[in-house]
Amino acid sequence: MSWHELEQVSGQKAQQLTILGGGGRNQLLVEMTQELCDCPVRTGAFEATSHGNAAIQAYALGLISREAIAKL
Repeated sequence: MSWHELEQVSGQKAQQLTILGGGGRNQLLVEMTQELCDCPVRTGAFEATSHGNAAIQAYALGLISREAIAKL
């Protein structure tokens, strides 16, 4: 589903888009995404991908609960 389709289905216009993970370091990706989505794009938590991966692995091993993941 495309960005514009999501807006149509929800009936709401997006106020902004946030790119998490290493992709946010790619300025061309950020600029193209902003142009295509016609809304401001911000970046953050460049290590979000690795943190999320580690949390899911810890959950799979029974080391943390779903609730603990939600609080990360």
